[in-house]
Amino acid sequence: MKKSLVPAVAYLRTSSASNVGEGKDSHLRQTAAIEGYAKRAGYVIREPAYYDAAVSGADPIDVRPGFRALLSYLADTPEVRVILVGNPPAH
Repeated sequence: MKKSLVPAVAYLRTSSASNVGEGKDSHLRQTAAIEGYAKRAGYVIREPAYYDAAVSGADPIDVRPGFRALLSYLADTPEVRVILVGNPPAH
């Protein structure tokens, strides 16, 4: 019997503006890491990733539009209770 996949959402954050934009791949590496983990661990990502570009981890939630949108989605989607957070592997 096949186990059901657990619904999840992904959250990405890049803290430095110098790591955001054309030719930068932090968000791509984070996405790849999350998707790989989700596949191995039995999660299915339900939405496109929520992303805060050039936002410090020290910044409060109310100044993180991606994280606020993620929380709003979770409030409206009670069957999703897992957030997968990106931590890209080094080059």
